[in-house]
Amino acid sequence: MSQSSQSACPFEHSEDPSLETEQIKKTADLTVDLINTRYPPPKAMLRGVHPKSHGCVNATFTVNADIQPAYQFGLFAEPGRQFRAVIRFSNAAALDGPDIDKDGKHGSRGMAIKVLEVGGEVLSEDNGCHNQDFLMINQPMFAFANTEDYLRLTKILVRDHDVPTCFFAPLRAGDLTLPEQQRVAILAYMRAEGITDAA
Repeated sequence: MSQSSQSACPFEHSEDPSLETEQIKKTADLTVDLINTRYPPPKAMLRGVHPKSHGCVNATFTVNADIQPAYQFGLFAEPGRQFRAVIRFSNAAALDGPDIDKDGKHGSRGMAIKVLEVGGEVLSEDNGCHNQDFLMINQPMFAFANTEDYLRLTKILVRDHDVPTCFFAPLRAGDLTLPEQQRVAILAYMRAEGITDAA
């Protein structure tokens, strides 16, 4: 759902990567506002995303012994190598609540793998350690492809009191069963945000 992009790249990306730093800062500032709103004192403050943990486990991350040479770099450079790891399973809902809603829907679940002490170069140190993270959800695709999408979602969560419906509305723009008034409102929102493709 990013703003218009004519790239042949199969993954959506930002039209202007130079804006990423500013977008990340704005998102971080808004997330602090969201957390302060969600958890005013004396409530215990939880994570900004995936606040409900289902469990954490210690694990061993093993690189496949038959990994193809084309993929043998970084963490995967040595076939069969093992690393210590920690896995966190979580509910991806913004707020801590029931795992199944009143309609029987379970929503997204997350699985984050932190592979410990991988060595080599890293983009940023993890409290002085060279760790690598893998973030996954049980959905066919990630909800946002870039910093501009994530900033737009965060603005909507602030404005609409943690209800993300407006962010996902463009995915229904082509639904001919929608009432005309809803479809017109979605298309107006897309024009205002510069969203040309919601697929």
